[in-house]
Amino acid sequence: MLTGFFFRETRVLIMVLAILIVGGLSALLSLGRQEDPSFTNRYASVTTLLPGAEPAVVEALISTAIEDQIKLIGNIDRFSSASVRGASIVSVIVRDSVPASQIDQIWAELRAAVSRASLSFPENATTPEIDTDGIASYTTVIAVEIEDPALSPMIAARFAETVEAHLRAIPQTRVVRLFGLPQEEILVSVDPYVAGGNGVSITQIAAAIRAANDPGLAGQIAGGGFDAALAVSGKVAQLTDLRAIPVRDRGADAMLRIGDLAELRRQPQFPPDAIARAGGNPAILIAAVIEDGAQVDRWMRFVREDIAALSDLAPRGLAVHVLFDQSVYTIQRLRDIGLNMALGMALVVLVLFFTLGWQAAAIVALILPAVTLATLATFRFLDLPLHQMSIAGLIVALGLVVDGAIVTTDTVRRKLVAGASREQAARATAQRLLMPLAASAVTTILAFLPMILLPGNVGDFVSTISIAVSVMLVWSFVLALILTAPMAAALLPQYPGTPARGAPVAMSQHGRFYRGLRFLIARPLISLGLALVLPVLGFVLFLTLTPQFFPLAERNQFHITMEMPAHTGVHRTDDLVQRVDAYLAGIEDITTRYWVAGGGAPAFYYNIVGGGATDPGFAQGMITTRSAAATRSVLQGLQQDLNLSFPEARITVHPLTQGPPVGAPVSILVYGPDLAELRRIGAQVQGVIAALPQTAQVYGGLSDGLPQLRYVIDRDAANLLGLDESAVAQQLQIGLSGLRAEPLAEGARQIPIRVQFSDAVLRNAEALHDLPILLDMPPSAAGDLAMVPLSAIASPRLEITEALVYRDKGERMNFVQAYPRPGVLPEELLRAALGAIEAAGIVIPEGYRLDLGGERRERSSTVDGLTASLSLIVVLSLATLVLAFRSFRLTLGTMIVAMLATGLSLLSVAALGFPFGINALIGVIGSIGVSVNVAIIVFTALQGNAQARAGDIDAMAAEVADGARHIVSTTLTTFGGFLPLLFYGGLFWPPFAAAMAGGVLLSATLAFLFAPAYFRLVYPPRKASRPIAASPLPLPAAAQYQRGPEHRFATRSRHPLRRLGAASAPNVVTSQDTP
Repeated sequence: MLTGFFFRETRVLIMVLAILIVGGLSALLSLGRQEDPSFTNRYASVTTLLPGAEPAVVEALISTAIEDQIKLIGNIDRFSSASVRGASIVSVIVRDSVPASQIDQIWAELRAAVSRASLSFPENATTPEIDTDGIASYTTVIAVEIEDPALSPMIAARFAETVEAHLRAIPQTRVVRLFGLPQEEILVSVDPYVAGGNGVSITQIAAAIRAANDPGLAGQIAGGGFDAALAVSGKVAQLTDLRAIPVRDRGADAMLRIGDLAELRRQPQFPPDAIARAGGNPAILIAAVIEDGAQVDRWMRFVREDIAALSDLAPRGLAVHVLFDQSVYTIQRLRDIGLNMALGMALVVLVLFFTLGWQAAAIVALILPAVTLATLATFRFLDLPLHQMSIAGLIVALGLVVDGAIVTTDTVRRKLVAGASREQAARATAQRLLMPLAASAVTTILAFLPMILLPGNVGDFVSTISIAVSVMLVWSFVLALILTAPMAAALLPQYPGTPARGAPVAMSQHGRFYRGLRFLIARPLISLGLALVLPVLGFVLFLTLTPQFFPLAERNQFHITMEMPAHTGVHRTDDLVQRVDAYLAGIEDITTRYWVAGGGAPAFYYNIVGGGATDPGFAQGMITTRSAAATRSVLQGLQQDLNLSFPEARITVHPLTQGPPVGAPVSILVYGPDLAELRRIGAQVQGVIAALPQTAQVYGGLSDGLPQLRYVIDRDAANLLGLDESAVAQQLQIGLSGLRAEPLAEGARQIPIRVQFSDAVLRNAEALHDLPILLDMPPSAAGDLAMVPLSAIASPRLEITEALVYRDKGERMNFVQAYPRPGVLPEELLRAALGAIEAAGIVIPEGYRLDLGGERRERSSTVDGLTASLSLIVVLSLATLVLAFRSFRLTLGTMIVAMLATGLSLLSVAALGFPFGINALIGVIGSIGVSVNVAIIVFTALQGNAQARAGDIDAMAAEVADGARHIVSTTLTTFGGFLPLLFYGGLFWPPFAAAMAGGVLLSATLAFLFAPAYFRLVYPPRKASRPIAASPLPLPAAAQYQRGPEHRFATRSRHPLRRLGAASAPNVVTSQDTP
């Protein structure tokens, strides 16, 4: 077989090793480097404006129409809507089970559905905007900061567009976006009284601009040797052209022009869609995203070079600098994990030096990098970048790789000690371990398979761990047979009958360990009882663990969201941003701050949830501190301080967490038809949660309503003048909000033109009473009357109206969102909240119900995904073990070991006081893999011993004692390999390391207590019909290398037979070992 070939062909062996090293190093230099895995976007939003409409009207005419069409699309997991005054925002989430390759098809169906729904929209509704980009976080954020207040914002805008162009030109740039970019416009500010007195409406002015600015072609002349297209006049080129546009003929050769009715000025759009700030100054934020699989550190070098060059060209009063650089975090994260991995490998080799000797330690020290580099070369083939999760997979597999290398090396050593030739030792080891190592690798891969199959964003996040583990295990299995065994046979000393030089005897069969094993094997029920104590204790303590499925992130960053009351303008929101930012500037540990008022800020972390781009009452700030420890210190009292200092807004401080994006860690949902009842239930739930000591902040979804000035039309008076409610509302809407006209072309740029009433009307509520309403009736009926004041046909009334309407899957809803205090886990707050709600006796009427959202819903979804393939995994694992053992009894024993190993890992997590989350779960699965591997080796060794199968207690004890060397070595090396992560792994890795290292350390009890006792029970003693050995004495256990027909070389026993009083063991050669 291949093992013998590679042993004989040393040059080929060296060449294969060199290829692995070169390929791995090449992959290491070329693989993409990023901080976190890439995510498939499954979120989309549909934004539609219906100017002036109340939330209930928006719900009925826009949101419901879109939702009815979305229901017809398959593979939509959830859809929800928020209907506010004048706008509808519908959110769509695709099912996690949909492959990434089909997402674009879903978005195409969504666009078609929205297009169908828009056919029933009112005429003044805007075209729906569908956002499917799904940018989770940005690779870099750059600020063009306005340091001189006198500098025109448009100068900053032009320079920001220059920076944007440079970023787009850098190779591997995927997306570049600008936040807070001032939009220039031409405002036609109409005096309503002058225009109304002349019978001119804003609609007519906009139509006149449109006609003058887009004359179009007038035909074509052809013939007579002259061919040409005809056009009339030309487009409007400047403000003087706009002022001169005629609107109405006054008679007597006089024309009424736009300049006679309105003031025209060129200005930044007012109010702006969003306002950005950096370091307290007005700014334009430029955010860029790198392509998946690229090397972020290399890409950022180009970015910084461009920014440095552009800084020298910036106009006076402008500063351009990098606010966020993801490569800093990526390189630091990879360096820390890589250092922990290297330190773990060093500890592994150090332990092996004392347990197996320096030769075996040197072999394992060579195999570990070889397997790692081979895995990296496979990463390149799979297009899998380096990030914290893929490297974590290498660390998880480290214990399993070490175990395989130790087993292989120690087996070769024992063959050499027994007198086999070097080639025989290599070949016999490969034949002996082929099925056990294969079964161990396959069962461990199957244990991690649910993470590979886990759908959705959580699957995107953790699946790379399982892929890395699987790839590394495959390479470990292959190299154990073709590299480790030949190397061990070639390099280990050959001293028949004695231990290898420099290798201390691990577990002597002369000592107490052997006698203890024999005592326990002879009493299997006692041994099993002792083996069950710790696992059962682990399962009991598991019930006391607090779930935290996605732990906090170890970052020197956090973010803040601010929600103002509905209908708040963006300038008022920005005023609060400036005050909060000034407060944060006084905190010494905070180094960088940037904000966007009117929408979400460019996120610097993958699961940050932002606000809608069209919400002027929303603001978001991204904050950076000196260190992760400084972040924890700042967050201790910041939420309470902001609540007390700025009570006019909902301000929430968000620490960064791992896992999929969650709006709030604790969310209680209330469903039902009536908004007033939903508001009542929500207010009661909110009050109960607010009283809890674990609560830092709590919000309700539906507010108490907002004041609204309603004009009640006198229908009789309006009808006499040819008016109705719709005509009056349309005139008010157009005059107050403005009407877009044909834009002004200036080179390649288009400058929008907006026609609306003058500021004297917009900023004076009392002026609305006398606002002129144009009459829509024939001149003969109207006489000299062209307009009437609004007060002549309507009377004002102040009332309270709904601020917004939420819907989830077509059902009205309210929600209560809560945030725990620092140091309190979300699950702890949720349990306290549910208990308090039950104790408060809140009445839920028929037709209404409560549900849970937040982290609990995401955790439940993840658990469902993990267990969906559990039955398949169990069947495949059983099939693998049955093929390996050819025994249902040993297969059952191995599965029991897997369950007991789970309890041991849980015991370790509970003993060290960690919560149970996805990181601990990964460690539990890894620990199960190591424990199952050891069990397979022990069961295989016992199964291959004829005396052990016959129930001979001495043979069983000797067999286990003989394999104790590699069991102890594997236990100590795996435990030591994960110690760096346990103490220096930040917040994410210690629970994982506790489950992995502690579980493996405690699993030695399964190898020495459970496995031999179980084998003793399923293979009870039986009388042999004839002697099984040439000697009447019990067959020495050390001679039992004949574990199958492949072992056809003689071995000499060194079993002491102390129980018979023999001074030394005779050399016994069994008939089975003789060729």
